[in-house]
Order: sequence, then structure tokens, then C-alpha cells
Amino acid sequence: MACAKWIVLLGGFLFVATAGAAPDASRPASLGDVLVPPEVIMQHADELGIDDAQKEAIHAEFEKAKERFPDLQQNLQKEVAALTEMMSQQSIDQKKAVGQLDKVLDAEREIKRAHLTLVLAIREKLKPEQLKKLSELREKWNSEAHAKNPGQGDGQIPQTLQTKMQHLRERAEHAQRDGKDLSDLRSVMEEFQPLMEQKKFKEAEAVLDHGLKTLDEIDKK
Repeated sequence: MACAKWIVLLGGFLFVATAGAAPDASRPASLGDVLVPPEVIMQHADELGIDDAQKEAIHAEFEKAKERFPDLQQNLQKEVAALTEMMSQQSIDQKKAVGQLDKVLDAEREIKRAHLTLVLAIREKLKPEQLKKLSELREKWNSEAHAKNPGQGDGQIPQTLQTKMQHLRERAEHAQRDGKDLSDLRSVMEEFQPLMEQKKFKEAEAVLDHGLKTLDEIDKK
């Protein structure tokens, strides 16, 4: 898995996480209930019956996303840094600080918009019977995850895991811009993805911890 591709994948998992939790009979369905990260769709391409032409079209959508996401993430980091600087001052201009917060939220919104655009673009490449199969698989995964991991809550990605995913993605993007070799992270992400699909969040968080340590070593080179 190319580094740029799994950076997009991390963003996809984050988008699904912040869009809503997994299904629960006690509450109405949320946006997160019906979203599947694009990379997960490709991992189950054979099950869904995705043909070569569809795979090429989906790959093209990934390539377009890879071109845009680094700039969006860099803009978010810039706006967050500006807000942090304002908030660290002894005297804070409330109007300016709130205005800067709006810029941070706008930057986050653009990232979420880009992820949803990618999800929808890929869904458009699927046939009706494939979408139906995907819905059936999603329900199956959620049921199996709840049965195997009853202590993991209602299937929502824990906040601590979301934070680490965001941290890893930001650091990886920064290292990539600096020309660092991120190949050592490939095995980490290959282990991380199936754990997320199975909603084994404790195990996935442990893998991310390893990934962050790997980045520490990469930064030293």
C-alpha cells in the first residue's frame, strides 16, 4: 500500500468516525452507519464482484484525492497553529480568536467534504447489486464485531483512537513532505486496516502506538 494511499485511508476512517457511530437499536441511524471507507470497498472487491474497469475507475478517484488532501491538511495545520498562537497570549482578543476558530472549522469542513466526495464518487462506480451486497456486508461486519467484542461499546471509534489516527496522519504527511522514507510504516497500516474493519479498536490503537514509535525513528534519520 503506497504511503499516500494509506494517508488517505486514515482520513477515510476518521471521516466515518466523526460522521457517526455504528448502528444501535436505541437510536436513529446516523451518517456513520451507512459509510464504508473507500479502501475497505477495494479490500472486498472480489466479494462485491468489482470488475477490472471499475477498479481502474476507483483507482483514478483515489489518485485525484491524493492530489488534493495534502494541501487541505496543510491548510488545517496552519489555521490550528494560528489559533494556538492566539490562545497562548496573555491578552486574547476574543473577536479575533473566535474568527480564527471559524477558519479552523472551515478547514475541517473542507477535509470532510473532500472525503465525502471521494466516498460518493466511488459509490457511483458500483452497480445496484454491488451496493446491495455492500450494505449486507456492512450489517454483517457490524453484527460480527458486536458479537466478538461486546466490551467495545456500540461500535463507535474511541476518541483516544481518533486522536492518534489524526496525529499519525499529520506526522506522516509532514514526514512525506520532508522527503522521508515511510516504507517502514507500510506493515503497520496493513495490520491496522483489518482491525478497524473488525472494530477491534483496542488492538488497532496498539498498532497505531507502534506506528507512532516507528515515526519517531524515521524522524531521527
